[in-house]
Amino acid sequence: MSDCQMGIIIPSFQDSRIAHTILSIVMLDTTNLTRIYILDGGSPEELLRMMRGLLRPQDILVSERDKGIFDALNKGIDIVTEPYFGWLGSDDFFTSAVNFSEIVERFETAELDCVIFGTAFIDDFKVRRRTPAHLPTKGNYTVGRFVPHFSSFWRTATIGSRRFNLDYPSSSDQDFFLGLVLAQRLRSHCSPEVGTIQRLGGASTGGAKRVLRANLDTFGIYRRHMGLVRGLLGVGSKLASKLIPRPLAARLPITKDLTDAMITASVLNASTK
Repeated sequence: MSDCQMGIIIPSFQDSRIAHTILSIVMLDTTNLTRIYILDGGSPEELLRMMRGLLRPQDILVSERDKGIFDALNKGIDIVTEPYFGWLGSDDFFTSAVNFSEIVERFETAELDCVIFGTAFIDDFKVRRRTPAHLPTKGNYTVGRFVPHFSSFWRTATIGSRRFNLDYPSSSDQDFFLGLVLAQRLRSHCSPEVGTIQRLGGASTGGAKRVLRANLDTFGIYRRHMGLVRGLLGVGSKLASKLIPRPLAARLPITKDLTDAMITASVLNASTK
């Protein structure tokens, strides 16, 4: 086993695009600091075999039925043993802005609770939207600036016994992070760079009905934690921010090696279908 310092939790279920996700971690982890934890909801054996073929000896794959993405994330938090951890969706991937050695060093030298990157949302590998990193504070949450879930890395001790509430199938991350922000003052670093590429079409971005459900859940979460007025302000600000065009980077930080890995993964995907 390697001397890992950071766990990366990946919830998964019948998604062959996880090959991109795994390779984006393995290709970027040049110092072998990470351990990947895949919490799979019960995918076919052929897909599990493909995942095992991409994972390293220190990585962990658990395949069993679960109650969805947030249940899988809870299971990941339960078993992660490293002092720091991050998370990533099975259809998302890190960019080369994510340097695991630098992140661990920043945690240790500045005694941080979290390191946060920006996020780019893509559709068919075309960037549709960018979200910058924001400090996890009550003020930012009040004006709809949320923690970008899969672009954040955390000190394991900071999360402690906190877990995702399964009563919010679309927005449990908002409840999780808002509760964390209100409970303590977090020592944070925000990177100006895009660290995570997320594909549109997930639980909170896939179609009008899912988006409406996610925003209704978010409003309920805000109202419970911060009251009606701040609930209206937070969700309203979030929706307004998506209507304001942001300049898109002409080039995202994806190296040639990582791009080649994506192409390789696409071939592997095709072989599993």
